[in-house]
Amino acid sequence: LGFSSAAADFLVAHPEEAVLFTGLAARTRDMLMAEVETDINRLGPATGLRRFRHRALFRLAARDLGGAAVEDVLSEMTAIAEVCLEAADRAVGPALTIIGMGKLGGAELNYSSDVDVIFVHPDRDSSGVVKLAVELVALLSEPTEEGVALRVDTTLRPEGRAGPVSRSMASTIEYYRRHAATWERQALLKARPVAGAVDAGSRLLDELAPIVYPDHLEPSAIDDVRHMKVRI
Repeated sequence: LGFSSAAADFLVAHPEEAVLFTGLAARTRDMLMAEVETDINRLGPATGLRRFRHRALFRLAARDLGGAAVEDVLSEMTAIAEVCLEAADRAVGPALTIIGMGKLGGAELNYSSDVDVIFVHPDRDSSGVVKLAVELVALLSEPTEEGVALRVDTTLRPEGRAGPVSRSMASTIEYYRRHAATWERQALLKARPVAGAVDAGSRLLDELAPIVYPDHLEPSAIDDVRHMKVRI
């Protein structure tokens, strides 16, 4: 509590959650999924997701302060975000494919990380799917009395803020084949299906592998990489 005023505020608002300190053992993804589903069934999607994420995060922080290995902490923190995305996907309707990028894709989230994602949907189900993706982001990210569940960032998607929040599989592949900048192809190095229709996500990344790992890298692409490193 001396380390985290947020944890103190959470426990003042919900003293019954102090039970989290009695069970600091590591949780598997399946265990976390069962926990968030219980909270959603009890409190509804918006409140349930937030209550779960805060409890799970403070429980993990207590274990971290107790000497848990860094790799284990990062792995479980990533799993907490993944089950929030999965539960939100189930709550809004038909399964989207959710591709984790950056630290989420690399399974190395930290306490202050945003969650970078790209949404993709089946070619046959374009109508209305973009709205579902927007609803999913709002369900996790809009502030309520319980705060936010996750800060979801979709700006790494094709065309960035100018593009649709979700694209079809065919459109996504076409974009990366014909229009993606070098940095966008580099960003796919850490891409990983994390929630929703993960099998479809794996197939998508298999299709994009030759773009991410080309047989030949043009000199202009090497220059792009150097310029990006200078900017960073």
